Amino acid sequence: MLLTRRTAMLVVFGANGKTGKEIIREAKLRDVAVKPVVRDDHDTRNLEDFIDVNDLCFADADHPASLPNALQGASAVICCIDARTAGWGSSQYKPTAAANIVQAAHEAGVERILQLSVMGAYRWSPNALNRQSFHLDLWVRRMQTPWTMLRVSCYHDEVIDAHILPPDEGIPHPFLPSARYAPVSRRDVARTILNIMPHLKPNRTLLIGGPEIFTGEQLEVLANKFRKKHPSNNLFSRYKERRWRTSRGPLPDGDMTVPPETTEIMVGNIPSETLAWAIDPEKNPIKEPHTPFWNREPPSYHIADQQLDTPVLSSLNSNLRFALHKQLIEDLIHLNQSTEDVQLDFSNATFRTNSHSARPHKSLLYELEKVALLDSNQQQLLSGNVCFIYDDLADELLIWWERGAGIPEEIWNQIDLGVRRRLCKHPKYAQDEQVLAFAASRHN
Repeated sequence: MLLTRRTAMLVVFGANGKTGKEIIREAKLRDVAVKPVVRDDHDTRNLEDFIDVNDLCFADADHPASLPNALQGASAVICCIDARTAGWGSSQYKPTAAANIVQAAHEAGVERILQLSVMGAYRWSPNALNRQSFHLDLWVRRMQTPWTMLRVSCYHDEVIDAHILPPDEGIPHPFLPSARYAPVSRRDVARTILNIMPHLKPNRTLLIGGPEIFTGEQLEVLANKFRKKHPSNNLFSRYKERRWRTSRGPLPDGDMTVPPETTEIMVGNIPSETLAWAIDPEKNPIKEPHTPFWNREPPSYHIADQQLDTPVLSSLNSNLRFALHKQLIEDLIHLNQSTEDVQLDFSNATFRTNSHSARPHKSLLYELEKVALLDSNQQQLLSGNVCFIYDDLADELLIWWERGAGIPEEIWNQIDLGVRRRLCKHPKYAQDEQVLAFAASRHN
């Protein structure tokens, strides 16, 4: 059932935060009945454009007794009180605050409860906000109630305010070259939340990132195009540099990415607003957004599919069959082959002897041999073997044409840090050169 003014009341805790504000705005645009809940009047002016001040509800998540009144009439609850979710300068709560909201919502009969969190919420993080996020999440995960969690890679404004154009005009923080991020706009996150709220599955953790993945090195190159020269640039003292450093906290180091493919699988669509657009919207217009899963027709045959029943395709459902054709065609560019007016021929294909298998998309996939690529005249352009990696935890599937031994560089660059770690124990790829080098680098 969709959230509408006639059928539901959406209660948003942390409504005066940056993400909460966008959720309220999106709810109003969709004519959803929404109750904004705030702890105090900090930044409530951000809500004046689209709600009346009399509609604000005050409740403090650190004090459970204040929550039942705020939850009257609620049919769905969103908790975005985490300091990184709310934005720089927001108040910090006790570790039990989010759990208090989840428990109170459950006692009020609410079945759809979304806890908004971030990637990088680690117990050992040097960043105080990330440590706080960890403890907020931990208390929620321990609860025997129907919560759902959405983790965000990082927000555009976190990147811009701390690393590119700090509002306090301090020296921006540098990016760690080896770190990886998938920045997303708060507006895209709000749209996604409103889309998934009617379909929340309890005790699931969903992930969302932006349309692009950046390494810290790539972000440093991008940031240098927009950073302003600071008066202290001619000062060489590290003490003076720290003195002029922006007060905005930097992004956590490490791999905070959520690949666009993972985002699409988990929340149904890929966000459209890019980091370049957020920095300079005039020179970087937004491309047309992807059609969300819930508005798509069920996948039919790929344009390169011959639509024939062959033995090796018999174990594939329509989703996996489509993904197999799609990824093999996309991989042709790495083989200097055209992707136009071609078809994949599986009529002579066989299962590879002693190959590994996996169950992506609720189907069964094996490695294949003798798969052919045909042109528009049915002439063979290529014949080769098909390899794949499937990571069940990340629900990530990568398929490619075999070329030499091991994982191709183009495929390796698409694999996130968590999947790389798990490949160290993969039945086939644990001894791959790329995997061995990665495993060795972790101990340096």
